[in-house]
Amino acid sequence: GDNQTDTLAAAPAASGDQRQEIVFIDGSVQDHAQLIAGIGEGTEVVLLDGARDGLEQIAQYLDGRSGIDAIHIVSHGSLGQITLGTLTLDQATLSERAATLGAIGRTLTDAGDIFLYGCYVGQTQQGQSFVDEFSRWTGADVAASTDMTSGSQRGGDWDLEYQTGEVLSTLNLATAWSGYAGALVSIPANITIDFSGEGFVESADHGSNVYTKGDIRITYSASNWFQDTDDGQANSPGLFAGAFSGVETITIETISGNEFDFVSFYINAFGGGFASVQGFRDGASTGTQTSGTGFGQANGSFNVTLNNGIFDNVDRVVITSNAGGFFDVFDSFVLNTVPSIAPSLAATGTNPTFTENGSAVDLFSAVTADTNDVGQSFTGATITVSNVSNGAAEVLTIDGTSIGLSNGASGTLSGGGSY
Repeated sequence: GDNQTDTLAAAPAASGDQRQEIVFIDGSVQDHAQLIAGIGEGTEVVLLDGARDGLEQIAQYLDGRSGIDAIHIVSHGSLGQITLGTLTLDQATLSERAATLGAIGRTLTDAGDIFLYGCYVGQTQQGQSFVDEFSRWTGADVAASTDMTSGSQRGGDWDLEYQTGEVLSTLNLATAWSGYAGALVSIPANITIDFSGEGFVESADHGSNVYTKGDIRITYSASNWFQDTDDGQANSPGLFAGAFSGVETITIETISGNEFDFVSFYINAFGGGFASVQGFRDGASTGTQTSGTGFGQANGSFNVTLNNGIFDNVDRVVITSNAGGFFDVFDSFVLNTVPSIAPSLAATGTNPTFTENGSAVDLFSAVTADTNDVGQSFTGATITVSNVSNGAAEVLTIDGTSIGLSNGASGTLSGGGSY
């Protein structure tokens, strides 16, 4: 319901040889109904209210329970954190929620495990430290993903590669969710991709032309990145693009396809420089910026702030070099998450007098609907009419078409759509 956690399958009666495993799914996860349907009958599934603290919901649901063998938590994740409804649980907030985590852990058996399904949660030392602390506060062995958590269509998998101990589940969720088209990834509200703490070695070959951090992938078109220890912003580490081989590009994108606002980046140019920055959304260009601080400059260090109108709600950005190619250090790529805004529906209600067999009357006026999100469109709507007394004699007129309220007929509306 709106104010409580929804139990989608009843808790099974435990027996000596029956395992108790519970799957908690954050209601904010895209197409969560597909995940629920994939699990099938016989498994206890709980849908968390995405508008409330998800950790508290889990604890409340489990209050009074014991002997649970495994808890599966499905939510958006990123490096060293998970999002549960309105709560972002990370290294900084784990200790603040110690009592709640401990209460959840005490509902498990001595060998009970917790599975965290969310992208990149256990990636790098930062992510592993988060999982280790989660394990410590719950007293459970914990498993988490180090890469994209999704179906193969999005380039991910359902493996939980980092584990604090031996974990066991009899649920084959990888098979159950193989057709899921979404990805369990979130971008923090404001993120700066810098390279402090990476352990860079001066002039070392990075070994790849791709740098990945969480859901963000930065690709150099011409050659491998090189590591630089002190030519980034404020003499910090940075990535050096130095092929100098003609027009080259650097691409910043989300692996999941999630949209973001691209705010700025830092470049320390040593004879290369960049000519343009172009944004993309769903494969289509959102525009190109060719002037401003640092554009066309072959030498110098610049903090490049971009045109918000072009780089809002993008999923890919391409920086193109000057004619000779890059010979530059890049640092401090700043991105902001694009919030998902709920659609809105507004109408002015009327209070007409009902006359049997009389003329039709308007129930609402000034009806407006807005998706409130860029690139979104309505694909359908549900209208519920209660207290129908005269069956098919009572109709609802939509777009000039009269629809009987209880005859089960179907058809097509003149302005588009069907019922």
